[in-house]
Amino acid sequence: MGRTKLTRGLTLRKYLYTGFISILNCVYCVGNVMSKCHKIFVFRIAIVIAVFTFSYFFIFSVSPLAQDAVDTKRPYEAKTIEECINEKACVLWAFQRSMTSNNHGSEHDPLIKKWLYHFNLFVLGDDKNTYETHLSDLFNRMSPYIPFEIKVTNDDVVAVLVVSENFDRDIKVNYRDFFKSMFGKHFSKVESFPRFENEVCSSIPLVDRSEIFLTAIFVKNNEDNKHRCIDSRVFYNLGFFSKKYVFSEFPSDDYYRMNRLHMFLIYLLYSKEIKHGMRLDDALQIIDWLYEEKLQEFNSIK
Repeated sequence: MGRTKLTRGLTLRKYLYTGFISILNCVYCVGNVMSKCHKIFVFRIAIVIAVFTFSYFFIFSVSPLAQDAVDTKRPYEAKTIEECINEKACVLWAFQRSMTSNNHGSEHDPLIKKWLYHFNLFVLGDDKNTYETHLSDLFNRMSPYIPFEIKVTNDDVVAVLVVSENFDRDIKVNYRDFFKSMFGKHFSKVESFPRFENEVCSSIPLVDRSEIFLTAIFVKNNEDNKHRCIDSRVFYNLGFFSKKYVFSEFPSDDYYRMNRLHMFLIYLLYSKEIKHGMRLDDALQIIDWLYEEKLQEFNSIK
């Protein structure tokens, strides 16, 4: 199986480093047989080439800003959601993009984080029935792709969605007792989590040794946010801890709703071959190897 662009980066860096060392060796050997004048000229040319080579090596293997710029280049040809699902390079890019640039791990060497047992969610606040209906529909679509129970309930709750007007007041006043009971010794993390007045949705997932075990999702109560926030926050809280959502990458009739690409990414993340605590690079390599098999499994799910 041919390697994708995402898995060829390390080889490129190795060649650049080898080329840099070879240039220095050539300069040394040539310098031993040339006149002083020619030595100075060759040495100057070699320095220019060496600096360029080292700079290129540094930029593409070290600099986070440059690497981030490289990552935003789309190494695929897909123009639609279905085309992306059926193109390995697009799926690898979407998976990587959904995992990086987060506050739950290193941006350029994150670990896989996921739920291990169940995702039981409780809804708090105004217009509760509307949000429960939306979530139940979403969870019904997701459940075939996740190997454990995911539902809206008030039993054995590990996630809560708060339909809120003021995130900070709901945590510290309105629902303080509920949060203290649910989060227990972790309540201080929830209480101190940074929130901003202009936020329309936010969440506080708690992770222990790469296992996500509790989360709270906050949504400002209006019709736009119901669709804009819920799907993206659920996707985020399943372990795709990135601000670079793939919701907007392809044309869609419903811009903010989870589509089949998101379902495929969820299916890949929660497949038995992808372990929590695994390095992202290793997970991408496994997806690279098993892509055709996983695509066939995914398409067979009704």
